Amino acid sequence: MIFKKHSIKSQLILSAFFIPLNFFAAYFFIQILNIPLFLDMIFVYTASCYGILCGSIVGIVYTFIFFLIYHCSSFHLLYAVCCITGTLLTRLIVTRYSDLFFFRSVLLVFVSTVIISLEGSFIYSFFLLNDPNYIDYTQIDYITYNLVSQKINIWFSSFLARLPVNIVDKMISVFSGFGIYFLIEKISKSLNTKK
Repeated sequence: MIFKKHSIKSQLILSAFFIPLNFFAAYFFIQILNIPLFLDMIFVYTASCYGILCGSIVGIVYTFIFFLIYHCSSFHLLYAVCCITGTLLTRLIVTRYSDLFFFRSVLLVFVSTVIISLEGSFIYSFFLLNDPNYIDYTQIDYITYNLVSQKINIWFSSFLARLPVNIVDKMISVFSGFGIYFLIEKISKSLNTKK
């Protein structure tokens, strides 16, 4: 699969389209269906197919909107780093090449899982250093606290707790994101041939 280059203007327009979709997708899966995953990067991966700027804007603005709506600690804004990482990895591993798309997508899932789990555990540890009473009430919190009670340090506990969640989360997000990208491209191509 060959990914086209998109102008800055088209990336800005597309990011304005993907930001609310990313928020509502995450809200639907997490708040309504109560799926114990993040699922906050589906449209970040879609946007990343259009360019680094598009993917980064979607991730950063989504994180900021989440912060505003859910009245999180300002430290929550640090999670935007994970979205930028997902965008950079997508551009580095997948969209620059036209061969081995499925293999590169699977590689992206695994590399994203490890790196974003590392970043998330550093950010979470930073939360706890600055606010020892911070609790997110997620599956990751319960696993992390259980591991900490086993005398494993907080950073490593958080990292281990994130791995199983992130592997499933990134698998769904990456393949859904690419599927949405291909669907948009197919619709766009069919509309252009009708003109």
